[in-house]
Amino acid sequence: MSPAVVWVLTVLLAALGVAGAAVPALPGAPLILVAAVLHRWLLPGYVSGWTLGVLAVLAALSVVVDVLCGIAGVKRFGGGRWGALGAAVGAAVGLFFGPSGSCSARSAARRRAS
Repeated sequence: MSPAVVWVLTVLLAALGVAGAAVPALPGAPLILVAAVLHRWLLPGYVSGWTLGVLAVLAALSVVVDVLCGIAGVKRFGGGRWGALGAAVGAAVGLFFGPSGSCSARSAARRRAS
C-alpha cells in the first residue's frame, strides 16, 4: 500500500476520533488508537511502541470514565440498579457495535410488538 494512502487513512481515522470527542455516536479515543495501530502496522518506524502503549492506556481510561459517567448519570437522575446496569452494558456493547446496535435493537423491539 502506498505511503500516501496510509497517511490519508490515518488522518481520516484520527479526525473521526477527534470528532468523537463531540459526537456521542463515535468512540473517539478507540478510533485514534486504531489509527495509530494501523499506521504502525502499514508504515513501521513512524509510531513507537511507547506511543501505542500510552494511547492504549488513554483509550481504556476513556472507555472506563465513559461507563462510570453513564452509571453516575443514571444514579443522579433517580435510576435504580437495573438502570445503572443497563447503562454499563449499553456502553460496553455500544463500543463494539456503535449506533448500529441501537438501530437493530429498535427494529427487533418493533418486530416483537407486531
